[in-house]
Amino acid sequence: MYMWIVLVWFASDNIAGYLTSPIFFYPLVLMAGLCVILHQLGLLKLFIDMGMPKAKTTLNGILE
Repeated sequence: MYMWIVLVWFASDNIAGYLTSPIFFYPLVLMAGLCVILHQLGLLKLFIDMGMPKAKTTLNGILE
């Protein structure tokens, strides 16, 4: 846990730089907005439940 806090502390200037870049900021805002809309419609949990097994299978296949 302490290592994550130290990592965030030292990477904060990089994170702020990424957020000021329109190349990273606009897609991030669009994805966050899409997640909010899906959550309000009650579909976000459904998509997460459907996508997690496929993501785990794909990741396990890559790691093998």
